[in-house]
Amino acid sequence: MKPVDPILNYSLLDLGRPGSITLTTFNPTDTYMAYRYLRMNYYAIKALQARANLWFNKPADAYAAAKVVINALNPDGTTKFRLGTASDMTAKDYALTCEHIFGIYDFA
Repeated sequence: MKPVDPILNYSLLDLGRPGSITLTTFNPTDTYMAYRYLRMNYYAIKALQARANLWFNKPADAYAAAKVVINALNPDGTTKFRLGTASDMTAKDYALTCEHIFGIYDFA
């Protein structure tokens, strides 16, 4: 998944606005590759690996997988995932999307 997942090469903002000429160069041919921050992606798999390794009492492996997510950077060098702040609340981002590694929707 690592070689093809666009979440590695674009920021969450870019992935949330595919084809926006003013904000990003991310312009997929279909929207399936867009919105990767809302789907199971590379970082979600690494987070799941970290959790599973903790369950199986492999703390060194869990730490290594978690560090991949913690140290993830956007192309401009900013952190890909960060803890929410008061400015996020002021911007009415009550879900703190900056903390989301992936999401699941139930349309039922």
